[in-house]
Amino acid sequence: ARLWAGDPDGAGHHLEAARRALGRCAQPARRTIEPWLAALRVMQAASLAAADPGLLAKSWTMAEQAQATAGSQPEHRALGLLWFALGTARLRRWEILEARYALNHACRQLTAGDLVELYVRVRGWQALAEAWHGDLTAAEKALGEAADVSLARDQGSSCLAVLAAAQVSLARDDLAGVRKLLDDDESCVAGRNQLPGEPQLSVMAGLIRIRTALADGDAAGARALVLRLRDTSAQGDQELGWVLTMLDCEIALRAGDIERATGTMEAEADGPNRARAQNLLMLGKLRLSQGDFSGALEAAGPVVDGTAEEVTLQVKLASLLVAAVANRRMGLTGAAAELLEQALALAEPDDACRPFLDAGQAVRSAITVLVPPTSRCAGFAGRILERFDTQLPHADGREVAEVLLTDSELAVLRFLPSHLTNQEIAEALFLSINTVKTHLRSAYRKLGVTSRRAAIARARRLDLL
Repeated sequence: ARLWAGDPDGAGHHLEAARRALGRCAQPARRTIEPWLAALRVMQAASLAAADPGLLAKSWTMAEQAQATAGSQPEHRALGLLWFALGTARLRRWEILEARYALNHACRQLTAGDLVELYVRVRGWQALAEAWHGDLTAAEKALGEAADVSLARDQGSSCLAVLAAAQVSLARDDLAGVRKLLDDDESCVAGRNQLPGEPQLSVMAGLIRIRTALADGDAAGARALVLRLRDTSAQGDQELGWVLTMLDCEIALRAGDIERATGTMEAEADGPNRARAQNLLMLGKLRLSQGDFSGALEAAGPVVDGTAEEVTLQVKLASLLVAAVANRRMGLTGAAAELLEQALALAEPDDACRPFLDAGQAVRSAITVLVPPTSRCAGFAGRILERFDTQLPHADGREVAEVLLTDSELAVLRFLPSHLTNQEIAEALFLSINTVKTHLRSAYRKLGVTSRRAAIARARRLDLL
Protein backbone atom coordinates (compact mmCIF):
# COMPACT_ATOMS: atom_id res chain seq x y z
CA ALA A 1 0.00 0.00 0.00
CA ARG A 2 2.90 2.36 0.76
CA LEU A 3 4.43 1.69 -2.65
CA TRP A 4 1.17 2.26 -4.50
CA ALA A 5 0.69 5.50 -2.54
CA GLY A 6 4.04 6.76 -3.86
CA ASP A 7 5.94 6.28 -0.58
CA PRO A 8 8.84 3.88 -1.34
CA ASP A 9 10.76 5.01 1.76
CA GLY A 10 7.80 4.21 3.99
CA ALA A 11 7.50 0.79 2.36
CA GLY A 12 11.04 -0.17 3.38
CA HIS A 13 10.19 -0.98 7.02
CA HIS A 14 7.34 -3.29 6.03
CA LEU A 15 9.41 -5.03 3.34
CA GLU A 16 12.16 -5.75 5.88
CA ALA A 17 9.63 -7.11 8.37
CA ALA A 18 8.21 -9.37 5.64
CA ARG A 19 11.69 -10.60 4.77
CA ARG A 20 12.36 -11.56 8.39
CA ALA A 21 9.01 -13.34 8.64
CA LEU A 22 9.47 -15.29 5.42
CA GLY A 23 11.40 -18.06 7.15
CA ARG A 24 8.36 -18.95 9.27
CA CYS A 25 6.19 -19.60 6.19
CA ALA A 26 5.25 -23.12 5.17
CA GLN A 27 6.86 -24.13 1.87
CA PRO A 28 3.64 -24.06 -0.24
CA ALA A 29 2.89 -20.50 0.91
CA ARG A 30 6.50 -19.48 0.46
CA ARG A 31 6.42 -20.40 -3.23
CA THR A 32 3.84 -17.66 -3.69
CA ILE A 33 5.00 -15.10 -1.14
CA GLU A 34 8.70 -15.09 -2.00
CA PRO A 35 8.27 -13.92 -5.64
CA TRP A 36 5.74 -11.31 -4.47
CA LEU A 37 8.21 -9.99 -1.91
CA ALA A 38 11.05 -9.96 -4.47
CA ALA A 39 8.83 -8.04 -6.91
CA LEU A 40 7.97 -5.44 -4.28
CA ARG A 41 11.65 -4.99 -3.37
CA VAL A 42 12.52 -4.44 -7.04
CA MET A 43 9.65 -1.96 -7.38
CA GLN A 44 10.78 -0.09 -4.27
CA ALA A 45 14.40 0.14 -5.50
CA ALA A 46 13.31 1.26 -8.97
CA SER A 47 10.96 3.88 -7.47
CA LEU A 48 13.83 5.46 -5.54
CA ALA A 49 16.36 5.30 -8.40
CA ALA A 50 17.66 2.86 -11.00
CA ALA A 51 17.55 -0.49 -9.21
CA ASP A 52 20.86 -1.98 -8.09
CA PRO A 53 22.23 -4.53 -10.61
CA GLY A 54 22.94 -6.97 -7.77
CA LEU A 55 19.32 -6.91 -6.61
CA LEU A 56 18.12 -7.33 -10.19
CA ALA A 57 20.46 -10.27 -10.81
CA LYS A 58 19.38 -12.05 -7.62
CA SER A 59 15.69 -11.53 -8.36
CA TRP A 60 16.21 -12.61 -11.98
CA THR A 61 17.73 -15.92 -10.83
CA MET A 62 14.79 -16.46 -8.47
CA ALA A 63 12.33 -15.85 -11.31
CA GLU A 64 14.11 -18.28 -13.62
CA GLN A 65 14.12 -20.97 -10.92
CA ALA A 66 10.49 -20.40 -9.93
CA GLN A 67 9.30 -20.94 -13.50
CA ALA A 68 10.25 -24.60 -13.29
CA THR A 69 7.92 -25.26 -10.35
CA ALA A 70 5.06 -22.73 -10.71
CA GLY A 71 1.77 -24.59 -10.99
CA SER A 72 -1.04 -22.89 -9.10
CA GLN A 73 -2.79 -19.71 -10.17
CA PRO A 74 -1.39 -17.69 -7.20
CA GLU A 75 2.14 -18.85 -8.08
CA HIS A 76 1.73 -17.78 -11.71
CA ARG A 77 0.39 -14.39 -10.61
CA ALA A 78 3.26 -13.81 -8.18
CA LEU A 79 5.82 -14.80 -10.78
CA GLY A 80 4.12 -12.60 -13.38
CA LEU A 81 4.40 -9.60 -11.07
CA LEU A 82 8.10 -10.35 -10.46
CA TRP A 83 8.87 -10.54 -14.19
CA PHE A 84 6.90 -7.31 -14.69
CA ALA A 85 8.90 -5.55 -11.98
CA LEU A 86 12.15 -6.82 -13.48
CA GLY A 87 11.12 -5.77 -16.99
CA THR A 88 10.21 -2.21 -16.06
CA ALA A 89 13.31 -1.89 -13.84
CA ARG A 90 15.47 -2.95 -16.81
CA LEU A 91 13.71 -0.39 -18.98
CA ARG A 92 14.60 2.30 -16.44
CA ARG A 93 18.24 1.26 -16.91
CA TRP A 94 17.77 1.29 -20.73
CA GLU A 95 18.59 -2.40 -20.91
CA ILE A 96 16.13 -3.01 -23.70
CA LEU A 97 17.06 -6.61 -24.53
CA GLU A 98 16.64 -7.81 -20.93
CA ALA A 99 13.41 -5.83 -20.59
CA ARG A 100 11.91 -7.53 -23.65
CA TYR A 101 12.80 -10.95 -22.24
CA ALA A 102 11.35 -10.21 -18.80
CA LEU A 103 8.14 -8.64 -20.10
CA ASN A 104 7.55 -11.57 -22.45
CA HIS A 105 7.78 -13.98 -19.48
CA ALA A 106 5.51 -11.69 -17.45
CA CYS A 107 2.82 -11.94 -20.13
CA ARG A 108 3.02 -15.73 -20.13
CA GLN A 109 2.77 -16.02 -16.36
CA LEU A 110 -0.05 -13.50 -16.07
CA THR A 111 -1.96 -15.34 -18.79
CA ALA A 112 -1.55 -18.60 -16.85
CA GLY A 113 -2.62 -16.78 -13.67
CA ASP A 114 -5.57 -15.10 -15.41
CA LEU A 115 -4.58 -11.68 -14.08
CA VAL A 116 -6.02 -9.75 -16.99
CA GLU A 117 -5.71 -6.23 -15.60
CA LEU A 118 -1.94 -6.40 -15.22
CA TYR A 119 -1.55 -8.41 -18.44
CA VAL A 120 -2.89 -5.49 -20.52
CA ARG A 121 -0.44 -3.09 -18.89
CA VAL A 122 2.51 -5.44 -19.36
CA ARG A 123 1.61 -5.82 -23.03
CA GLY A 124 1.78 -2.04 -23.33
CA TRP A 125 5.29 -1.94 -21.87
CA GLN A 126 6.27 -4.87 -24.06
CA ALA A 127 5.05 -3.01 -27.16
CA LEU A 128 7.07 0.06 -26.18
CA ALA A 129 10.17 -2.04 -25.50
CA GLU A 130 9.84 -3.72 -28.91
CA ALA A 131 9.42 -0.33 -30.58
CA TRP A 132 12.53 1.04 -28.83
CA HIS A 133 14.35 -2.12 -29.90
CA GLY A 134 13.31 -1.54 -33.50
CA ASP A 135 11.04 -4.56 -34.05
CA LEU A 136 7.98 -2.64 -35.20
CA THR A 137 6.04 -5.74 -36.22
CA ALA A 138 6.43 -7.24 -32.74
CA ALA A 139 5.36 -3.92 -31.20
CA GLU A 140 2.19 -3.83 -33.27
CA LYS A 141 1.46 -7.47 -32.42
CA ALA A 142 1.73 -6.71 -28.69
CA LEU A 143 -0.56 -3.71 -29.10
CA GLY A 144 -3.08 -5.79 -31.00
CA GLU A 145 -3.11 -8.56 -28.40
CA ALA A 146 -3.63 -6.03 -25.60
CA ALA A 147 -6.50 -4.44 -27.53
CA ASP A 148 -8.14 -7.83 -28.08
CA VAL A 149 -8.59 -8.32 -24.33
CA SER A 150 -12.22 -7.44 -23.57
CA LEU A 151 -11.51 -5.21 -20.59
CA ALA A 152 -11.62 -1.45 -20.22
CA ARG A 153 -8.02 -0.28 -19.95
CA ASP A 154 -6.87 2.04 -17.22
CA GLN A 155 -5.44 5.37 -18.35
CA GLY A 156 -1.85 4.22 -17.80
CA SER A 157 -2.31 1.26 -20.15
CA SER A 158 -3.92 3.52 -22.74
CA CYS A 159 -0.99 5.91 -22.50
CA LEU A 160 1.47 3.05 -23.04
CA ALA A 161 -0.41 2.05 -26.19
CA VAL A 162 -0.19 5.66 -27.42
CA LEU A 163 3.55 5.84 -26.72
CA ALA A 164 4.28 2.55 -28.46
CA ALA A 165 2.21 3.57 -31.50
CA ALA A 166 3.99 6.93 -31.57
CA GLN A 167 7.42 5.30 -31.53
CA VAL A 168 6.37 2.99 -34.39
CA SER A 169 5.11 6.00 -36.37
CA LEU A 170 8.39 7.83 -35.75
CA ALA A 171 10.44 4.90 -37.07
CA ARG A 172 8.28 4.95 -40.21
CA ASP A 173 8.70 8.73 -40.58
CA ASP A 174 5.06 9.53 -39.94
CA LEU A 175 5.83 12.68 -37.95
CA ALA A 176 2.31 14.06 -38.21
CA GLY A 177 1.01 10.79 -36.80
CA VAL A 178 3.42 11.02 -33.85
CA ARG A 179 2.28 14.53 -32.98
CA LYS A 180 -1.39 13.65 -33.22
CA LEU A 181 -0.98 10.63 -30.95
CA LEU A 182 0.91 12.56 -28.27
CA ASP A 183 -1.14 15.74 -28.48
CA ASP A 184 -4.42 13.84 -28.15
CA ASP A 185 -3.37 12.06 -24.93
CA GLU A 186 -2.67 14.51 -22.10
CA SER A 187 -2.11 11.70 -19.57
CA CYS A 188 1.16 10.87 -21.32
CA VAL A 189 2.36 14.43 -20.84
CA ALA A 190 1.23 14.65 -17.23
CA GLY A 191 2.73 11.27 -16.35
CA ARG A 192 -0.23 10.17 -14.25
CA ASN A 193 -1.35 6.59 -13.52
CA GLN A 194 2.10 5.19 -12.74
CA LEU A 195 2.68 1.87 -11.00
CA PRO A 196 5.62 1.57 -8.58
CA GLY A 197 8.99 1.24 -10.28
CA GLU A 198 7.75 1.96 -13.80
CA PRO A 199 9.68 4.39 -16.01
CA GLN A 200 8.00 7.79 -16.04
CA LEU A 201 5.46 7.94 -18.84
CA SER A 202 6.08 11.69 -19.23
CA VAL A 203 9.79 10.97 -19.79
CA MET A 204 9.00 8.36 -22.45
CA ALA A 205 6.73 10.87 -24.19
CA GLY A 206 9.40 13.58 -23.90
CA LEU A 207 12.06 11.40 -25.53
CA ILE A 208 9.78 10.66 -28.46
CA ARG A 209 9.04 14.38 -28.83
CA ILE A 210 12.78 15.14 -28.89
CA ARG A 211 13.35 12.61 -31.66
CA THR A 212 10.37 13.97 -33.58
CA ALA A 213 11.65 17.56 -33.37
CA LEU A 214 15.07 16.39 -34.53
CA ALA A 215 13.53 14.45 -37.43
CA ASP A 216 11.69 17.62 -38.42
CA GLY A 217 14.94 19.59 -38.54
CA ASP A 218 14.19 21.57 -35.38
CA ALA A 219 17.50 21.22 -33.53
CA ALA A 220 16.79 24.22 -31.28
CA GLY A 221 13.42 22.79 -30.24
CA ALA A 222 14.97 19.37 -29.60
CA ARG A 223 17.68 20.91 -27.42
CA ALA A 224 15.09 22.86 -25.41
CA LEU A 225 13.20 19.63 -24.74
CA VAL A 226 16.42 17.91 -23.61
CA LEU A 227 17.14 20.74 -21.17
CA ARG A 228 13.61 20.56 -19.80
CA LEU A 229 13.88 16.80 -19.18
CA ARG A 230 17.24 17.28 -17.47
CA ASP A 231 15.72 19.85 -15.13
CA THR A 232 12.54 17.95 -14.34
CA SER A 233 13.42 14.25 -14.43
CA ALA A 234 17.14 13.46 -14.68
CA GLN A 235 18.23 14.57 -11.20
CA GLY A 236 19.77 11.48 -9.58
CA ASP A 237 18.92 9.29 -12.58
CA GLN A 238 22.27 8.51 -14.17
CA GLU A 239 20.81 6.29 -16.87
CA LEU A 240 18.37 8.92 -18.09
CA GLY A 241 21.19 11.47 -17.90
CA TRP A 242 23.25 9.29 -20.23
CA VAL A 243 20.36 8.93 -22.70
CA LEU A 244 19.96 12.72 -22.76
CA THR A 245 23.72 13.12 -23.28
CA MET A 246 23.53 10.89 -26.35
CA LEU A 247 20.69 13.03 -27.65
CA ASP A 248 22.72 16.18 -26.93
CA CYS A 249 25.51 14.81 -29.11
CA GLU A 250 23.08 13.86 -31.89
CA ILE A 251 21.56 17.34 -31.86
CA ALA A 252 24.99 18.97 -32.03
CA LEU A 253 25.98 16.80 -35.00
CA ARG A 254 22.75 17.62 -36.86
CA ALA A 255 23.38 21.32 -36.24
CA GLY A 256 26.96 21.02 -37.51
CA ASP A 257 28.42 21.88 -34.08
CA ILE A 258 31.29 19.37 -34.17
CA GLU A 259 33.11 21.06 -31.29
CA ARG A 260 30.14 20.65 -28.96
CA ALA A 261 29.60 17.03 -30.03
CA THR A 262 33.29 16.27 -29.47
CA GLY A 263 33.21 17.74 -25.97
CA THR A 264 30.08 15.75 -25.13
CA MET A 265 31.62 12.44 -26.22
CA GLU A 266 34.94 13.16 -24.51
CA ALA A 267 33.03 13.50 -21.24
CA GLU A 268 31.64 9.99 -21.80
CA ALA A 269 34.97 8.41 -22.77
CA ASP A 270 35.57 6.81 -19.36
CA GLY A 271 31.93 6.57 -18.28
CA PRO A 272 30.15 3.36 -17.26
CA ASN A 273 28.27 3.21 -20.59
CA ARG A 274 31.29 3.56 -22.89
CA ALA A 275 30.98 -0.04 -24.17
CA ARG A 276 27.25 0.17 -24.89
CA ALA A 277 26.13 0.04 -28.49
CA GLN A 278 24.42 3.44 -28.43
CA ASN A 279 27.62 5.07 -27.15
CA LEU A 280 29.71 3.39 -29.85
CA LEU A 281 27.22 4.41 -32.54
CA MET A 282 27.41 8.05 -31.48
CA LEU A 283 31.20 7.87 -31.43
CA GLY A 284 31.13 6.44 -34.96
CA LYS A 285 28.90 9.31 -36.14
CA LEU A 286 31.27 11.81 -34.57
CA ARG A 287 34.31 10.23 -36.24
CA LEU A 288 32.50 10.38 -39.59
CA SER A 289 31.81 14.07 -39.14
CA GLN A 290 35.49 14.63 -38.27
CA GLY A 291 36.65 12.83 -41.43
CA ASP A 292 38.17 9.96 -39.42
CA PHE A 293 36.70 7.13 -41.47
CA SER A 294 38.83 4.33 -40.04
CA GLY A 295 37.93 5.57 -36.55
CA ALA A 296 34.25 5.46 -37.49
CA LEU A 297 34.62 1.86 -38.62
CA GLU A 298 36.44 0.96 -35.43
CA ALA A 299 33.66 2.44 -33.29
CA ALA A 300 30.78 0.92 -35.28
CA GLY A 301 32.44 -2.48 -35.73
CA PRO A 302 31.44 -4.06 -32.38
CA VAL A 303 27.83 -2.97 -32.95
CA VAL A 304 27.71 -4.35 -36.49
CA ASP A 305 29.16 -7.72 -35.44
CA GLY A 306 27.02 -7.88 -32.27
CA THR A 307 29.81 -7.93 -29.67
CA ALA A 308 28.94 -4.58 -28.07
CA GLU A 309 26.60 -4.28 -25.07
CA GLU A 310 22.89 -3.76 -25.71
CA VAL A 311 22.81 -4.10 -29.50
CA THR A 312 19.22 -3.36 -30.46
CA LEU A 313 17.94 -3.65 -34.03
CA GLN A 314 17.58 0.12 -34.19
CA VAL A 315 21.19 0.79 -33.15
CA LYS A 316 22.57 -1.98 -35.38
CA LEU A 317 20.76 -0.52 -38.39
CA ALA A 318 22.20 2.95 -37.76
CA SER A 319 25.66 1.46 -37.23
CA LEU A 320 25.49 -0.41 -40.54
CA LEU A 321 24.85 2.94 -42.23
CA VAL A 322 27.81 4.56 -40.46
CA ALA A 323 30.03 1.69 -41.58
CA ALA A 324 28.69 1.84 -45.16
CA VAL A 325 29.41 5.58 -45.46
CA ALA A 326 32.87 5.18 -43.91
CA ASN A 327 33.77 2.39 -46.33
CA ARG A 328 32.54 4.41 -49.29
CA ARG A 329 34.58 7.43 -48.21
CA MET A 330 37.64 5.18 -48.05
CA GLY A 331 36.99 3.95 -51.60
CA LEU A 332 35.81 0.49 -50.52
CA THR A 333 32.62 0.56 -52.55
CA GLY A 334 32.09 -3.20 -52.52
CA ALA A 335 32.08 -3.35 -48.71
CA ALA A 336 29.91 -0.23 -48.58
CA ALA A 337 27.33 -1.73 -50.95
CA GLU A 338 27.19 -4.94 -48.93
CA LEU A 339 26.64 -3.08 -45.64
CA LEU A 340 23.99 -0.88 -47.23
CA GLU A 341 22.19 -3.95 -48.57
CA GLN A 342 22.22 -5.46 -45.06
CA ALA A 343 20.71 -2.28 -43.63
CA LEU A 344 17.96 -2.17 -46.25
CA ALA A 345 17.13 -5.86 -45.72
CA LEU A 346 16.96 -5.32 -41.95
CA ALA A 347 14.64 -2.30 -42.21
CA GLU A 348 12.35 -3.25 -45.10
CA PRO A 349 10.08 -5.77 -43.29
CA ASP A 350 9.04 -3.02 -40.84
CA ASP A 351 9.19 -0.17 -43.39
CA ALA A 352 11.62 1.56 -40.99
CA CYS A 353 12.89 4.40 -43.16
CA ARG A 354 13.61 6.95 -40.40
CA PRO A 355 17.14 5.65 -39.60
CA PHE A 356 18.16 6.25 -43.23
CA LEU A 357 16.79 9.79 -43.18
CA ASP A 358 18.53 10.48 -39.86
CA ALA A 359 21.83 9.38 -41.40
CA GLY A 360 21.66 12.30 -43.83
CA GLN A 361 22.72 13.05 -47.37
CA ALA A 362 25.73 10.73 -47.28
CA VAL A 363 23.35 7.78 -47.08
CA ARG A 364 21.09 9.23 -49.76
CA SER A 365 24.08 9.48 -52.08
CA ALA A 366 25.16 5.94 -51.22
CA ILE A 367 21.70 4.53 -51.96
CA THR A 368 21.56 6.39 -55.29
CA VAL A 369 24.95 5.08 -56.41
CA LEU A 370 25.30 1.66 -54.75
CA VAL A 371 21.81 0.11 -54.90
CA PRO A 372 21.20 -1.26 -58.42
CA PRO A 373 17.72 -1.74 -59.91
CA THR A 374 18.27 -5.51 -59.63
CA SER A 375 18.67 -5.36 -55.84
CA ARG A 376 16.02 -7.23 -53.86
CA CYS A 377 15.62 -4.03 -51.82
CA ALA A 378 15.44 -1.65 -54.81
CA GLY A 379 11.76 -0.84 -54.22
CA PHE A 380 12.33 0.02 -50.55
CA ALA A 381 15.43 2.04 -51.49
CA GLY A 382 13.31 4.00 -53.97
CA ARG A 383 10.77 4.83 -51.28
CA ILE A 384 13.55 6.07 -49.01
CA LEU A 385 14.85 8.32 -51.76
CA GLU A 386 11.35 9.75 -52.20
CA ARG A 387 11.23 10.45 -48.47
CA PHE A 388 14.58 12.21 -48.72
CA ASP A 389 13.14 14.42 -51.46
CA THR A 390 10.22 15.45 -49.26
CA GLN A 391 12.44 16.34 -46.30
CA LEU A 392 13.28 19.71 -47.84
CA PRO A 393 11.49 22.73 -46.32
CA HIS A 394 8.08 23.57 -47.72
CA ALA A 395 7.91 26.44 -50.14
CA ASP A 396 6.45 29.79 -49.19
CA GLY A 397 3.22 31.19 -50.63
CA ARG A 398 4.98 33.25 -53.30
CA GLU A 399 6.65 30.18 -54.77
CA VAL A 400 3.37 28.27 -54.81
CA ALA A 401 1.70 31.12 -56.65
CA GLU A 402 4.30 30.92 -59.37
CA VAL A 403 3.40 27.29 -60.13
CA LEU A 404 0.00 27.53 -61.76
CA LEU A 405 -1.08 24.15 -63.06
CA THR A 406 -4.28 23.72 -65.03
CA ASP A 407 -6.92 21.37 -63.65
CA SER A 408 -6.01 18.80 -66.31
CA GLU A 409 -2.28 18.99 -65.48
CA LEU A 410 -3.02 18.67 -61.78
CA ALA A 411 -5.30 15.67 -62.40
CA VAL A 412 -2.51 13.85 -64.24
CA LEU A 413 0.11 14.92 -61.67
CA ARG A 414 -1.87 13.40 -58.82
CA PHE A 415 -1.64 9.96 -60.42
CA LEU A 416 2.17 9.96 -60.36
CA PRO A 417 2.67 8.63 -56.78
CA SER A 418 0.54 5.59 -57.69
CA HIS A 419 3.31 4.43 -60.09
CA LEU A 420 0.75 3.76 -62.83
CA THR A 421 2.11 3.87 -66.36
CA ASN A 422 1.15 6.74 -68.66
CA GLN A 423 -1.17 4.38 -70.53
CA GLU A 424 -2.91 3.37 -67.28
CA ILE A 425 -3.28 7.04 -66.27
CA ALA A 426 -4.79 7.79 -69.68
CA GLU A 427 -7.32 4.98 -69.28
CA ALA A 428 -8.25 6.14 -65.76
CA LEU A 429 -8.87 9.71 -66.98
CA PHE A 430 -10.45 8.68 -70.28
CA LEU A 431 -7.74 10.54 -72.21
CA SER A 432 -5.40 9.53 -74.98
CA ILE A 433 -1.84 8.69 -73.98
CA ASN A 434 -0.54 11.61 -76.08
CA THR A 435 -2.74 14.03 -74.12
CA VAL A 436 -1.39 12.64 -70.85
CA LYS A 437 2.20 13.09 -72.11
CA THR A 438 1.42 16.67 -73.14
CA HIS A 439 0.02 17.49 -69.69
CA LEU A 440 3.01 15.88 -68.00
CA ARG A 441 5.54 17.81 -70.11
CA SER A 442 3.76 21.05 -69.27
CA ALA A 443 3.57 20.19 -65.56
CA TYR A 444 7.27 19.21 -65.47
CA ARG A 445 8.20 22.53 -67.12
CA LYS A 446 6.18 24.56 -64.62
CA LEU A 447 7.59 22.60 -61.70
CA GLY A 448 11.14 22.93 -63.00
CA VAL A 449 11.82 19.17 -63.02
CA THR A 450 12.69 16.52 -65.57
CA SER A 451 11.61 13.22 -63.98
CA ARG A 452 8.61 11.61 -62.34
CA ARG A 453 10.36 11.23 -58.96
CA ALA A 454 11.45 14.87 -58.94
CA ALA A 455 7.93 15.95 -59.93
CA ILE A 456 6.41 14.01 -57.01
CA ALA A 457 8.89 15.49 -54.55
CA ARG A 458 8.45 19.03 -55.85
CA ALA A 459 4.65 18.75 -55.84
CA ARG A 460 4.66 17.50 -52.25
CA ARG A 461 6.81 20.42 -51.12
CA LEU A 462 4.31 22.73 -52.78
CA ASP A 463 1.37 20.93 -51.13
CA LEU A 464 -0.03 19.95 -54.52
CA LEU A 465 -0.08 16.27 -53.53
